[in-house]
Amino acid sequence: MNSIERRCFFLPRPSWRIVLLVCAFVGVGPNIIAQSNGVENDKFWKEIHHKDDTVWAQKSGLSVETVRKLRLEAGVPDDLHETRIDNIDAKTLRSRHQIFIVTSAGNGHCLTLNILTEQRKRIHLLWRLSELPDGAGFCHERMLPYPSAYVSKDQKVLVNIPSYADDESETGRALRIITYKWTGSTYQFASDQRVVSEK
Repeated sequence: MNSIERRCFFLPRPSWRIVLLVCAFVGVGPNIIAQSNGVENDKFWKEIHHKDDTVWAQKSGLSVETVRKLRLEAGVPDDLHETRIDNIDAKTLRSRHQIFIVTSAGNGHCLTLNILTEQRKRIHLLWRLSELPDGAGFCHERMLPYPSAYVSKDQKVLVNIPSYADDESETGRALRIITYKWTGSTYQFASDQRVVSEK
């Protein structure tokens, strides 16, 4: 029994309403409220994920059930907060029996790239990446558009990260383009280009 429980346990025997009020002031109440808020947040995110599954099913031509399976395999369970589907491509890598799914997380809209494959009617994770070769995440810079990831027509994985032309003064605009190519068994880093569009 902790100190808060002892303080509530040894109170005189007034009505239960008074006991609850006293316990709330000594620390029990906030714990109950926090638990309640946690449950509400879980429920909120379950609804968000279900809506996302429906939207991406319409965009990708897959069933809602299949999109949910892809999302779960991409590491986003039904009650996970602050993480959503950012892109699904079920067509471009079809010849390899692969599906590309991107998730985004947090205020930085940080991307995680996933290549899933279907074998014997079961979906498996083949490749996942959430960091650049230098260890930084695929996240957006302050006051700039969000990064994006997609599969090109020649079946390479591309990540576009908007950046400043001059990082020190935060002026101008540039686009960092990171490319990953298929080796026959996995995807590996191919190139890192920076295109300045505005100085």
